[in-house]
Amino acid sequence: MPVHRWLCGLFRKIFPARQPPPERPYTIYTTEFDQTVSYLDLAGSYDLDERFSESDFEAQKVAYEEASRGASEPLGLCEPSIPAADLAVTILVDHSGSMAGENAIIARKIVELLDSTFLSWGIDHEVLGFTTSSWRGGRSAEKWRTLSNWPYCGRLCDLLHIVYRDFSDRTLLANRMEPILDGRLLKENIDGEALEWARSRLQSHGKQQNRIILVSDGAPVDDMTLYTNEGDILVRHLLKTVDEISLRAGWKIGGIGVGYDCREYYASSVWFGDLPIDTCELRQFLCKLLSVPANSVTDEA
Repeated sequence: MPVHRWLCGLFRKIFPARQPPPERPYTIYTTEFDQTVSYLDLAGSYDLDERFSESDFEAQKVAYEEASRGASEPLGLCEPSIPAADLAVTILVDHSGSMAGENAIIARKIVELLDSTFLSWGIDHEVLGFTTSSWRGGRSAEKWRTLSNWPYCGRLCDLLHIVYRDFSDRTLLANRMEPILDGRLLKENIDGEALEWARSRLQSHGKQQNRIILVSDGAPVDDMTLYTNEGDILVRHLLKTVDEISLRAGWKIGGIGVGYDCREYYASSVWFGDLPIDTCELRQFLCKLLSVPANSVTDEA
């Protein structure tokens, strides 16, 4: 045996290769500063972003009106095969900083199309938004710096969850989604926990068939969480949450990408890059999502 091979073998025995550390479970540093608010109570519940002003918000509202003329009619034609009495849908909307500008207009238009369609079909649905109330971890990060400052501390930010429409409502959204046009509101996005929140609310509504539609323009990102933990902590948690919900009897998750293809996260997905929204594509997406899945409640009976 050549000497160099013998030495390599000896070296490996003395200094075995380091194994990669096991994946850490998803944890949360604190929920003390998390908030869930109605869209009516948004004012004062988040830090204003100095990069945007009131005039920017007004300009966005004008751009929205110009871009959305005549584009809010129900999709029609393809009604779900599931009886409306057995079905509930949550529309969950990413309010991340990258949404500011045209993406927010597209997202709002998509949500309003879905809202009017579900109303016309008689389907119980709600509309939720998710972001953080501050940049750079907010009060959670301040507490972490003061009291502990240890690494791998888990999610490190102040969640802000928004209820635009709940299941008891029977009216159109109208202007309720207007806050998404305000860049001062849009910050970080923790998609996995937002999905868990949506699932909890849907489960409490008590229907046999449940659907979550997540409207997003990219992967989950929170700077302080990623800085103090493994770089894939938020993506791993999102994928794990999607799997857990999708395996439940009678549940499906669909993704609508705004300017990006979200197939890597959601098996049922579609994406739109500009206005007007392709209503044929959106209708096909809904028909597939609202069909009875293989792991449905009726299949188990």
